[in-house]
Parts: sequence; structure tokens; C-alpha cells
Amino acid sequence: MAKAERCVLAIRDCLNSHCRQVRENLTAQCAQLLACYRKNCATPSSAGQLILPECMKLLPVYINCVIKSGILQSGMLYSVSH
Repeated sequence: MAKAERCVLAIRDCLNSHCRQVRENLTAQCAQLLACYRKNCATPSSAGQLILPECMKLLPVYINCVIKSGILQSGMLYSVSH
């Protein structure tokens, strides 16, 4: 499956899911990505430290901003125009 198809499916899943589930999925995927980076790419460091490359340093911050955005807060309804 091509990247574009996976992106379309991911967006469709988000639109059809509850906000809480989307927030949990984003958190889990971010944690999994960081764990995979630590396991496969990072140089060994202390257990409580993960040194990220510049391109990944802000990923947790961006994910947190998306999670806390109004569109993903429970009880808020937004219409999606096609």
C-alpha cells in the first residue's frame, strides 16, 4: 500500500472515530515511534535519556498540541465539508 493510500485511510479513520480514541492513538503512535528510534537508531545512553535528531525533537510537542487542540476535545462538534 502506498504512503498516500495509508494517509487517506488514517484520515478516514480519524473522521470516523471518537475524539478520545484519536488522542489515544496519536499518543501511542508517538510513543511507539520514539521507542523504535531508541531501539534501532539511537546511540546507547542512560535509561532515562533519549537524544533525538533535530528533525524529531519537536514531534512530542506537536503531537501534544494536536491532542490539546479544540478539534480533538470531547464534546466539541465540528462539521467536515467535502
